[in-house]
Amino acid sequence: MDTPPGSFVYFIYGLAFILMGLSIAVQPRLKSDFTLARPLPLLAAFGLLHGVHEWLEMWHLEREFPLAMQGIATLLTVSFFLLLEFGRRLVRLSSPAASRWGRAAEWCTHPGWYVPLGLLLAQLAWNLGPHGFAVAVRYLVALPGALTTAIGLLLYYRSEADRLFPMGLKPYFFSAAGAFAGYAVAAGLLVPPADFFPANSYNSQYFFVTAEVSVPGIRALFAIVATISLGLILRIFHTEIHLRIETALADANHYLERLTQVTLQHDQILRIAGSGLVGIDREGQCVFANPTALEVLGFPESELVGYSFTSVVRCCGVDGPLKRCPLCSVLDTREPTHRSEILFVRRDGTPVPVEYVAEPVDEPGELDGGLVLSFIDISQRWEAEKRLMETTRSLREKTRKLERANAELEQYAHVAAHDLKAPIRAVSMLASVIEQDFRQGNSRSLSKHASLLRDRVSRMDRFIDDLLRYARAGYEGDAPELVDTRGLVNDVIRFLSPPPSFRIEADAAMPSLVTWRTPLSQIFSNLIANAVSHHDRGSGHIRVATRSCGEFYEFEVSDDGPGIPVEHQKTVLQVFQVLEPRDRTKHSGLGLALVKKLVESHEGELFIESGNGRGTTFRFTWPVVAKCLPATGTSRLR
Repeated sequence: MDTPPGSFVYFIYGLAFILMGLSIAVQPRLKSDFTLARPLPLLAAFGLLHGVHEWLEMWHLEREFPLAMQGIATLLTVSFFLLLEFGRRLVRLSSPAASRWGRAAEWCTHPGWYVPLGLLLAQLAWNLGPHGFAVAVRYLVALPGALTTAIGLLLYYRSEADRLFPMGLKPYFFSAAGAFAGYAVAAGLLVPPADFFPANSYNSQYFFVTAEVSVPGIRALFAIVATISLGLILRIFHTEIHLRIETALADANHYLERLTQVTLQHDQILRIAGSGLVGIDREGQCVFANPTALEVLGFPESELVGYSFTSVVRCCGVDGPLKRCPLCSVLDTREPTHRSEILFVRRDGTPVPVEYVAEPVDEPGELDGGLVLSFIDISQRWEAEKRLMETTRSLREKTRKLERANAELEQYAHVAAHDLKAPIRAVSMLASVIEQDFRQGNSRSLSKHASLLRDRVSRMDRFIDDLLRYARAGYEGDAPELVDTRGLVNDVIRFLSPPPSFRIEADAAMPSLVTWRTPLSQIFSNLIANAVSHHDRGSGHIRVATRSCGEFYEFEVSDDGPGIPVEHQKTVLQVFQVLEPRDRTKHSGLGLALVKKLVESHEGELFIESGNGRGTTFRFTWPVVAKCLPATGTSRLR
């Protein structure tokens, strides 16, 4: 398809403004002393939006798509308002340079003018179509926006002439101002034809017929000149950074010269002292350091003496960085300081704990107004205290786990004794009834009671198996291996073989991690089996998902079953606890208790989410990295 006439001009026109916006956006303007940096983002936004607008115009010319006019008119309005706001702010920033016209400049650029302008544009948008409204925007927004921008550039150069003239930027400010002034005429007066005055008489077509010059071409020319001029003006920010760097380097050289003037060795302190001794003058510079101090700190004398002690040797508290070095406080307050524990950072970056005394010196001499620092290395004592704290913490943790295990054992023994007596009594009663039926020769009753006896024995067998699994939970397990958790869940589903009416889904994003396969498989098996067996309908939906939580993964198994009331959510996690009557259920009440024990034995947590409606979600956390489980004894249940 041939490109319509003028499309290339629109492309260049839009490209020039987009390059203007990009060149402004990439400039390092933060914390600049030039006030021009404040409104520049508005000009950058104008360039980007107006460039996109011109490209949409080109697309509209090629495709002739009427519905695009609404978007083109909106982009045009927003972009010209950005240009108007940039010019308004720039004029107000530079109004002091307008001398006697300053008050007039501030009055003309007062933000209150936006109220009548907005009301007028709203009325025009209601009465005119998209094309007519776009033409009105050029008169009411583009023309004053480009003119205020041109005036603002001239005023800004005048207000900053002392700094900008040595940089040779005067021609570029004037050329940019001229380009925006010309653009005000080309974009704000030479508008497309419309059904109202003066656009119905003096418009871009009239100008083209009269002057035989394309208005879009003139606009593109002004856009190119403005973009190039602004690109050269923006060099002020690079120049500013270079000046700052030069100033910083000059300051650094000044301080370096001062440091080289500090005297070296001081003879007032004995170098043979067993503790580290350091002399610091009133400026904080290290005057001398004895061999013990150099050995403890790990610095050669040439890197410590003559330099700021607190800059070379950083000091930290045991719990983290200090807000202020205590040695600086001694220099300011002239009060001696003693801290039993402080960390000096050695030359190799390792911390060394020391016990120190900082004594101010107020006698004539090189140390007058400074201090003498005396310290000893307490690394061995500190390490011993640290080992003692770790041992104490470990003992407390083991005590806590032992207390929890004892509480579980007490509950386990009490409930197990109670729940084992019931089936045993039932077996005993059935045996007596069977004996009586046998004597009476009642074969029908004998068969019925024998079936009940087998059922009670089967329940007792399952109950004892569940007891063994619960007792073994957390004590024996396989070594960590790479486990695909989604594949593991699918294996569990295949093993359980739920009814076809149940739809069980595993999230495709489930991770692979190095962990213990068997306990994780038991957890998923119990939760999925629990969701299926306790469902109150013939069909259901069960979903298994996961998400990352830092050092843990959070797995969830959710179903659409009857739900668990809030008041029973803690009860179902206890051993031998079921919500249904014992004579109506085949469950031992150990499934969820087993899940809870397995999760907690691997440093995780188990949560239940279920209201009084339908559906239950079990969430449990599982470590991302498999760690050695704490030793719980050498014996194992078999």
